Amino acid sequence: NMKKILFYLTLVTFNITSANDIQHVISEVSKVKPNPNETSISRKQYDQKIQSVAESLAKSIQQYANIHEFILDATGSLYPQFTIGPVGGDLFQGLMGSEVSIVHSPRGVPIGILKVYPHDFRQFAEEVWAFTHLNHLKCDTLRPPHLYGIGASTVKGKKVLMTFQEYATGETLDDMVKTYMKNREGFTELCQAYYLMGKALAELHQSKVGAAAPMHPIFKDSAQYYFTNGIKYLKSHPEYQVDIQKFSKKYQTLFTKIRKTPHHYRYSHFDVHGGNYKVNLANLQVWILDLEPAAYSIASQGEPIGVSALDYVQAIENLRMYKIWGLEKKDYKTIRNSFKKGYQSVKRKIPERDERDFYALLDALIYLDFYYSRIDSFSDQNKKLLKEVVDDRMIRVRKLSH
Repeated sequence: NMKKILFYLTLVTFNITSANDIQHVISEVSKVKPNPNETSISRKQYDQKIQSVAESLAKSIQQYANIHEFILDATGSLYPQFTIGPVGGDLFQGLMGSEVSIVHSPRGVPIGILKVYPHDFRQFAEEVWAFTHLNHLKCDTLRPPHLYGIGASTVKGKKVLMTFQEYATGETLDDMVKTYMKNREGFTELCQAYYLMGKALAELHQSKVGAAAPMHPIFKDSAQYYFTNGIKYLKSHPEYQVDIQKFSKKYQTLFTKIRKTPHHYRYSHFDVHGGNYKVNLANLQVWILDLEPAAYSIASQGEPIGVSALDYVQAIENLRMYKIWGLEKKDYKTIRNSFKKGYQSVKRKIPERDERDFYALLDALIYLDFYYSRIDSFSDQNKKLLKEVVDDRMIRVRKLSH
């Protein structure tokens, strides 16, 4: 216990020494973040601005000789020896351009998460932005990990940026589903976990509520971007058998309606799937992981500008992956209903049918774009996993287009 107390005191000290760098990142990122009253903004230009800011930050924050020195600084002399191992539980681990590892003590106890950004510094800046704002939320169930510190180094002649984060205890929802399917035990606990996940997501959406307004321009531009790219991919991949004319009409009709309909801006995640939520049933807490996409929902002064309906739909749509794995239909429906009940337990309404249909189409296009724009960088295993998800999403597109 004393060693654990000393470890956390060390982390506090490290956090203090790193606090100035974190504040510097926040200050610089805020200068290019949109505000809630923007009338026009290009998602592509915004991403380029963030990348430019992040490249500049890479030169100004604390520089370390190597990753080992960074971890030593983070953990102090309490753990002069440690091991770095892979993170399990997230099927899409490593797909987003960052390298995630668990740092263990000599006894094998997890003491933190190391995240290394080798080229896409934009993700680093966005994740620090999201951490800083979400760590201040007061929620009963939702728990974002704490950001202990940041740094920069050079690996194999190339600059990298790094974060050291709190280790999230518990199991990912994906792992819980796989365990149930293997052993056919623990279904009650699995349903409880999905209830808690629904509650946690609703808490995120309720944590900070902005004005009621039409869709923010950054999301309007993103939705149009994914549509344009989606049409391109669908034309070059006729094997999906999507009637492009019917799909275009359906998408644009729903898009026109939804982008003009006022809704309350909220903090949102935008990457909701079972690998990004870790549940600790012992204390009824749900950890939200991979915070970088959530940064898009946080404006220049920390105001919410996000779309909560997309999060809800992503959660429901990603449950479909378990059916691909072989989960029985009745079990799938029970889990889905548990999530819905959890979401509604925090006085959150389920999105209207048109919203659900539109964001299901958009979510399918996001996966389509993600798969084909990065296909050359995937391992064979990840390529197979993602192809199954994309194939399933295209079935949804065909169904919703009619």
